Amino acid sequence: MTTTIIDQEETSCQPPTGTPPYFSPSYDQRTISPQ
Repeated sequence: MTTTIIDQEETSCQPPTGTPPYFSPSYDQRTISPQ
């Protein structure tokens, strides 16, 4: 498990611990600014 943080940031598919359930590759930009 050396690429745990990188894997989460590269894939952006699996919501890491502490992220909302609506964390998806499509909602990646919407999660930061839901405008």
